[in-house]
Amino acid sequence: MRRIRLTALFLLGTFILPLAVFPDIKKDFDSVVDFSVTMKNIQQVLKAPGGLDNISSKLLVLSGSVASIQFLSAEGEDFVAAVELVSGEWIGVEDVRLFKAYLVVTGPQFAERLPVRRSREALENEIVLNSQILAVGRIVDFDTSESEYIPIIECFYIREL
Repeated sequence: MRRIRLTALFLLGTFILPLAVFPDIKKDFDSVVDFSVTMKNIQQVLKAPGGLDNISSKLLVLSGSVASIQFLSAEGEDFVAAVELVSGEWIGVEDVRLFKAYLVVTGPQFAERLPVRRSREALENEIVLNSQILAVGRIVDFDTSESEYIPIIECFYIREL
């Protein structure tokens, strides 16, 4: 009988107590991260009235392929790079629609992940051209030079998929 009580208390503590301590975890998460924005619909979100203002305060989680990397400063503490993230979808069997975003990565934590020169043996966390990546960041601006709204995202986390 004592064992059943201990098991019941353990289960209560494991599953019920966290809900009491963190009751609005989903609501808190939703107030920080906008999971509805994707590479596919980000242009429509930006084109909508107040688009940049509506999503610039939230973090976005985006995935795609690395199309290019431009190193603006390759010096350790002052490391800055612009990563062109692309994704696409087939339209029928002949056309492909391309979606783009520019990720701006700053800080020494990215210097090792985005090497200026590739080594002969790829490092474990190295991100190179054509890598599939997952990035977390927030939109700070957008570029309209290519007649589309291409978001410029301050990237906080990046990893290869």
